[in-house]
Amino acid sequence: MTCRWVIRVFAIASIAMWQTAFAQPDATAIPDTINFGEVIVGGSDSRSFAVNNAGNSTAFVSVFSNNSSFTIASAPFSIAVGDAGEVIVSFSPSVAGRLSGNITIQTTNPTDTDPTVHVVGTAVTPQVQAIPDSLDFGDVTIDKSASRTFSLTNSSPDSVVMSIESN
Repeated sequence: MTCRWVIRVFAIASIAMWQTAFAQPDATAIPDTINFGEVIVGGSDSRSFAVNNAGNSTAFVSVFSNNSSFTIASAPFSIAVGDAGEVIVSFSPSVAGRLSGNITIQTTNPTDTDPTVHVVGTAVTPQVQAIPDSLDFGDVTIDKSASRTFSLTNSSPDSVVMSIESN
């Protein structure tokens, strides 16, 4: 009698799935809005905001403005994990009126939503008034002098540099 043995081998394969965590910066900006208030046309004012890195790698930061009246003085730079960097924004209006824009923060993280800081300011023209608005010196003899008094008032939010010339 012949005996046949059938041996079946069952192999159980286990596949381990590993999740790979990529090192990524995670930038946030505080505050998200800066109001410069009133600034005289031709003048300038500077403010700053913080960019925090809550990610797990160094953030390499570039900062851009979409309005030329708002300029960036402190970028690009890098921020270590858990640290913050400072961005300085200057408002230097060349025309009167309410101006606004957005400051965008870009990092090396392709999946990070680029934080933005909304900036706004009002450019005003100097409000200088002479009282009285005209002076009458009458007839003045050659080699003699005459004097009159007037005052200047500035109702602008900032100081104004003035020079007085005669014709």
